[in-house]
Amino acid sequence: MGRGGPLGDSSLLGPLNGLLGLNLGLLGYQGMAQADLRLAQLAAEPRIGSETRLLSSPIAYGDLVQASIDALRKEDDPTNEAAIQALGVLLGASAGLPAVTVGQALSIAAGDSAALDTDLNLLDVLAGSLAAANGRRALEIPNLQMGVPGIGNVTSTSLGVQQGLSLACGTPGSIESRATSSQVDGTMDIDFANLPSVGLDFGLVKGTLQTTKATGSLTLNLGGATGQLVSPPPVTCGGGTSAAPDTFTVRVGTSLASYRLVSDVRVRGKVSVGTGSLKVDALVDLTVRLSMGTGSGPAGADVPLSIPPNDTVPRQTGGAAALLGPVVPQVLTSSVDVSLPLGLGIGLGALKAGIVDAVVADLTAATGGFTVKTLNPLAANIDQYLVGPVARLLGLRLAGADVYAVNAVCANPRLTG
Repeated sequence: MGRGGPLGDSSLLGPLNGLLGLNLGLLGYQGMAQADLRLAQLAAEPRIGSETRLLSSPIAYGDLVQASIDALRKEDDPTNEAAIQALGVLLGASAGLPAVTVGQALSIAAGDSAALDTDLNLLDVLAGSLAAANGRRALEIPNLQMGVPGIGNVTSTSLGVQQGLSLACGTPGSIESRATSSQVDGTMDIDFANLPSVGLDFGLVKGTLQTTKATGSLTLNLGGATGQLVSPPPVTCGGGTSAAPDTFTVRVGTSLASYRLVSDVRVRGKVSVGTGSLKVDALVDLTVRLSMGTGSGPAGADVPLSIPPNDTVPRQTGGAAALLGPVVPQVLTSSVDVSLPLGLGIGLGALKAGIVDAVVADLTAATGGFTVKTLNPLAANIDQYLVGPVARLLGLRLAGADVYAVNAVCANPRLTG
C-alpha cells in the first residue's frame, strides 16, 4: 500500500505512462507527487459540485483533472506550477479515459468528513482513481527481449491491474479503517529462436541433437495487501513533531505473491551407440521443462506508524519482489528408439537414462548452456523491467506492503493504502 518507490527511478515512467495513457516525463510526475490537495477542495470546484458527487458518482476524468488544476491555482502557491503544467498534459490526453468514482477508488464513504479534510497526494488520487475505474488495466512492459539471445516472439506483453491505490479513515478495527492495495497478475507466452545444439559424447554414445523447439511462459501473481488500523496499542495524537509524534498501528495482511518463468525445450536427433561392428543409430526425442521463480514470501505483520516521519517515509513489510531460486529441470517426455545388438554391454534403460541426464546437464550447464545464455538474462530483464518497476509503482511487496500515514486527528486516525 502507499505510493511505492521513488519516482526518481526512471524505469517507473513507462508503466505509469501506460496507466495514465500519456507520455509524461519525470519532472511532471514529480510535480504531481509533490502537490497535495484536500478532497474538500476538489468537491468545492464547480465541475464537481458537492462532496457526495465527488465520492459517490462517476465523474469524467477530464473534469477531475481540471478541478485539480483550478483548486491548485486558487492556493496561489508558486510550488504548484510544476503540478499544474503536468496536469495540463494529462488533461489533453483524458478524452478516452473512463469516468472515475473517487470514493470507490480510495475506499471513502460519502459524508466522511475526516477523509475530506485530509491532505492527499495528488498523484495518488489521480492514478488510483483511474486504476480502479479501469477495473483491469493492461500495462505494457517493454524491454523484456533486450540483450537476450534466442528470444523470439513474446505474444502477450501485458499485466492486469485489478485494483487501484486506496485510502481508509476510521476507528481501529472498523471496516472504514481498512485499505486494500492493488493486485497484479498476467501470463506472457514466449517463443525461443536460434536454439543451440546439444552435443553428446559419453561412454558408447556420440552425436549431436538439435533443440528443434522451445516455448515458454511467465505467470505472474502479485497478491494485494490489506492494512487496517488496530488497537492496542492505542492511537496517540501528539503534536505532529519528531519530539511528540502522532502514532498508531496498522495490521498488514497479504495474499499470495509469486511468479514463475517456465521454458519447455524439445531436443531431437540421431546419435550413434557402440563401436565398430556393434555401432547402431538411436533416434532421440525428449522434452525438458526448465522453471524458475519465487514463493509467497514472509507473513504479514503489525506495523507501528509515526507522524513524522511515516507521512513521507513508508514503513516496509514483506520482501522485495525479485526472482529467487535456480532453474529446476523436469523431463516431461523422453524416448530412445533403437534396437541394441547383443554384446554391446549396455541396456536400453541405462542408455535412455544416460542420454536424458546428458541433455539436462547440457541445457543447465554453468557455461554456455541454454539456461545461462537465455533464461537467466531473460529472468534478469523480467525483474528489472517488469516486476520491480510495477511492484514499486503500485506499492507492492511480496507478502507485505509499503505503508504510509497521512495524519491523525484525535479519535479519527487516517492512513493511506
